[in-house]
Amino acid sequence: MKKLFLVTILILSPIFIQAQYILTGKVIDAKTGNTLAGAQVLLMTNGEMSSFTVADSTGIYKIKNVVNGTYDVNVSCLGFKEHNSKIKMDADKT
Repeated sequence: MKKLFLVTILILSPIFIQAQYILTGKVIDAKTGNTLAGAQVLLMTNGEMSSFTVADSTGIYKIKNVVNGTYDVNVSCLGFKEHNSKIKMDADKT
């Protein structure tokens, strides 16, 4: 089974009183570097899905309105091994 490689970029965009962010990234094949269009990206909090999106034709995904906290990012794509990582969204850290 092939491995996914997840490139994640945090764009810090505070909105209103509570800081909210846009989590963006690009899903690529770890071996070939090819982008993976249609990969599913789930943002999980305490074992429950808080947001979900699908990577576009260039492998790019965006999840909007993410607030401070610790999240599990789950990426899956047909024919590839699932990839999981933990991220922390914190206005005090860049």
